[in-house]
Amino acid sequence: MDISAEKLKRVRLRHNLSQELLAKQSGLSLRTIQRLESEGGGSAETLHALCATLNISAEQLQQHSTPLQARWQRTTIISRLLIFILLFTALLSLMGKASATSLASYLDLMSLVILLGFLTLSTLACFGVNGLIKAISGLKYLASSQLYQHAASRDLTRLYQYIYKNCYVAAAIGSVIGLVSLLELFATTGNVNQFFYGLHVLSILWLYAAIIAELLLRPLIYKLTEASE
Repeated sequence: MDISAEKLKRVRLRHNLSQELLAKQSGLSLRTIQRLESEGGGSAETLHALCATLNISAEQLQQHSTPLQARWQRTTIISRLLIFILLFTALLSLMGKASATSLASYLDLMSLVILLGFLTLSTLACFGVNGLIKAISGLKYLASSQLYQHAASRDLTRLYQYIYKNCYVAAAIGSVIGLVSLLELFATTGNVNQFFYGLHVLSILWLYAAIIAELLLRPLIYKLTEASE
């Protein structure tokens, strides 16, 4: 039986029981109670002992693993996609008008590779392959019209909050590395125009970070937070 660590702790506190007292009344060891509240899990006998002691049903302690569900509507998906395309087109248009140089200089592919590479590696390091897969597959909920309340949305929210922060961390790290390179180049050549042009190009890293964080992740985090409350 998969006992929810969060639910067990919440029910224990609701009954004004310490871990020691709950262990004594249920006939379980204190170590078992501590492990259940930190890791979850447990056998059927443990679940029944806790339910009998706390006078609750098994469902009130079990961890449900049903996938997050969403209501999909074709009009919603199409409208969200069109909005994103219009926003991205508007950004490109503004960038083209604001610059005397070619638009290609702004669309620095290496900046996008650096940003996505950092996000991928940091997510893998903290959440593993399953976390990375969840982060990618969870993007589909951006086009959903409604998410159903479920505990799974809380886990996905924490994952996206971590990636959201890392978008700007990656932009900051990339900017520092680029600035150091520009300073070394300026010290060698003394070309002021090239230096300021390089600073101009570095801003594209922040633009990519803002697009991913604010246009993709922030709406997802908001929607998932609403579903988990």
